[in-house]
Amino acid sequence: MGLYRHTYSACYGITTENFIKASCPGDEKIVMDAVYAYAKPLSSGCPSTMISSVNASCCQHEEGDCGFEYDGFNKNTYYENCHGLNACYWTPVAWANAPCNASVYPPRTNYMEVSFYCISENEVKDVSEDGSVNTTTAILLNPGYVSGNNTGSLPANSSFRCSISASCATTLKIRALSLNFTKEGGICGQSLTISDGTNTQVLSCGSNTNFLPTDLQVANNTHYLEIQVNNTLSTDSGYFLLQIGDGNSNDPVTLGCGASVGEGRVAAEDLPECSNETASTDNSTIATTLSVPTTDSSGINSNRTMGQNHHTYSACYGTTTDSFIKASCPGDEKIVMDKIYAYAKPLSSGCPQTMTSSSNTSASCCQHEDGDCGFEYEGSNKNTYYQNCHALTACYWTPVAWANTPCNTSVYPPRTNYMEVSFFCISENEVKDVSEDGSVNTTTAILLNPGYVSGNDTGSLPANSSFKCSISASCAATLKIRTLSLNFTKEGGICGQSLTISDGTNTQVLSCDNNTNFLPTDLQVTNNTYYLEIQVNNTLGTDAGYFLLQIGDGNSNDPVTLGCGASVGGGRVAAKDLPECSNETASTDNSTITTTVSVPTTDSSGINSNRTMGKNRHTYSACYGTTTDSFIKASCPGDEKIVMDKIYAYAKPLSSGCPQTMTSSSNTSASCCQHDEWRLWIRV
Repeated sequence: MGLYRHTYSACYGITTENFIKASCPGDEKIVMDAVYAYAKPLSSGCPSTMISSVNASCCQHEEGDCGFEYDGFNKNTYYENCHGLNACYWTPVAWANAPCNASVYPPRTNYMEVSFYCISENEVKDVSEDGSVNTTTAILLNPGYVSGNNTGSLPANSSFRCSISASCATTLKIRALSLNFTKEGGICGQSLTISDGTNTQVLSCGSNTNFLPTDLQVANNTHYLEIQVNNTLSTDSGYFLLQIGDGNSNDPVTLGCGASVGEGRVAAEDLPECSNETASTDNSTIATTLSVPTTDSSGINSNRTMGQNHHTYSACYGTTTDSFIKASCPGDEKIVMDKIYAYAKPLSSGCPQTMTSSSNTSASCCQHEDGDCGFEYEGSNKNTYYQNCHALTACYWTPVAWANTPCNTSVYPPRTNYMEVSFFCISENEVKDVSEDGSVNTTTAILLNPGYVSGNDTGSLPANSSFKCSISASCAATLKIRTLSLNFTKEGGICGQSLTISDGTNTQVLSCDNNTNFLPTDLQVTNNTYYLEIQVNNTLGTDAGYFLLQIGDGNSNDPVTLGCGASVGGGRVAAKDLPECSNETASTDNSTITTTVSVPTTDSSGINSNRTMGKNRHTYSACYGTTTDSFIKASCPGDEKIVMDKIYAYAKPLSSGCPQTMTSSSNTSASCCQHDEWRLWIRV
């Protein structure tokens, strides 16, 4: 349709090169065309996941690659993040299961390729402006679509009219590259009507494309069309981007709006036959130099848990530069991702399904509040959120995704509005590099390969290396190990790295089959284990493989000693000399949770405490109601910090006489707001 077509390809992986990047020269703007996923033949030796620089051909299309148009649920994200911009960088490459010959190709794809057009000012027509363009392919759009890094919108209470004229007997083609109209009070506020004088097609909210290009049905042998665009709402709203041309020839079309409607129109009996020339195609790959934005830590909340600073960050799904997951840690601390959640706001909140303007969206729309419907996100790209942030000081450009909600559709929209991620910040005194002599003594330790937190990548195990470490508890404990990240690589079909955990009797070996794809995984460690040895090997002749383990004792506040190299065995106590670990733990009854306080310290705020999981464990209870006492209050002595553990909701027996809603503290018995036997509870 008369535009030059560009392509860009990149490998799936964990480096800064594993993103879709597209750019156009000068002030030209991107129009996305298609997204493809490809698998390289196994014989190419190209990795399934790129963890360091690879041969450039591994990330470029060649004859013999097995490819198909990508149809992952996040397909629209690739269009959404680039349409109408001069350059886009930070949409991560995804993988897909490959429907290819399994004896020739890997089970999933290695790289992606996107194709896109660059549109210049002389091919673009703003629907709100008088005038015309005459070109082989024209672009019609709403005000602001290419004037800045957003989609713009149709002005409030506006109506515009345009025409498309062909200079020969042809069939005009229209493609909706993007169309997003909005409702108010259940009624669509915008419409786009296409008419050839006999046939009429109306596009409204039900025609929204979610940024995916859609070919419209236009009558054959049509040489003249008129388009009417309306916004009946009293606010600026709705946007669209249409590509218009003559698919049968290289002859131009005239797109005129306002005073120029009808320009270029030729009477049917005077139309010449169209020629058969076609436009040339440029398949060159666009190379772009990236710049990293300054850290923006706004919106990050923190507390401490599991030995690390624990933070959360939330952002709305949308089309703005704020619709990305952003995480950062202070100083030289590094990110360890924990969980990812998707939430839907109640319809009554008025929060948009898709945020198109940060300034017009309340901050509360993108933050968790009571009454939001949420769940742990399980989309196919879940690992991407871990992959793009693990071990970095800051990460910015993973776009917020949406998911279908299992919520009451009369109260909540059919899909989520925003996401929230939680993550830890790990400091040097909690970290041990497997390759270095020495030890750390802490309630929760981190073991990792060289380079994992020395720079903005995962590092790797040195070529032909072998390292040994030990974990010692000072009492009869049960050591816990969590794999936060593990990615080992194969060469010639054989795994090149291994991580062996042994308690002297039982041995567990982690290899390539145990790769976590960046998703945290708890390992099975024998109960009552107080000493473990870990052997880490890389038998390849190249630096490869990486891991990140979290280690601690779940039964006490006694520290563990993690020693490597010359410090292996540090802190180990002979079994016969082991003291019993402190037993200051809470007893649990699965029908009614009761807290037995072995070291009962009660402060004046009503907070009770005991010790469990290596920390002082406290409880606080309060009644639901309308008084100043109907709030959850928690505090720690001195400079200690709060780590939330669990939240329960309780119902008192009707016979207790306790009110459903406390309207007066003085008239309500204190026992109504405290747990005792014979209560019904649920965890919330």
